[in-house]
Amino acid sequence: MRWIGELEQMKEEFAEASRIFSRVYEKKREEGSVLALRPWGHPDFYVLWATAEYYTGNLQKAVEIKRLMEGRRGVIPGGFAECILKKDPEGIKKIISNIISVIKEEKIPPHGDELVDDPWHWYEEGKKILGLPSIFDVYDKSEPLFEYNSGK
Repeated sequence: MRWIGELEQMKEEFAEASRIFSRVYEKKREEGSVLALRPWGHPDFYVLWATAEYYTGNLQKAVEIKRLMEGRRGVIPGGFAECILKKDPEGIKKIISNIISVIKEEKIPPHGDELVDDPWHWYEEGKKILGLPSIFDVYDKSEPLFEYNSGK
């Protein structure tokens, strides 16, 4: 939805998704389900949950979800959230660099909608956070969280 400028609808739907993911996780945790006990076996669930938390502004929760997956599969929204909370633009740059490496290595075409964790989306999100030109600028006129500084 961010791609087409429906930012308020996106936030509302992610808020609802966040509530659903949280309820499902808590129920599965209480049941001792593998969904909760072995999150790396269900990465799409956790990536989507972290994305919902990130876009509703629940950055700390996105970081907590990322930590559940630590060492298995990175959760990009949790990584961005952690850098935002720490006020760490260099961390954002590092994540963007990693995303670029994955795109190149795996030859991922731009904006593959079938991907749960579309690296191109997060590449554009990282640029937006740093105040670099991003496709998101077309619809999202919010100020960047950090100003890009090319110096080391």
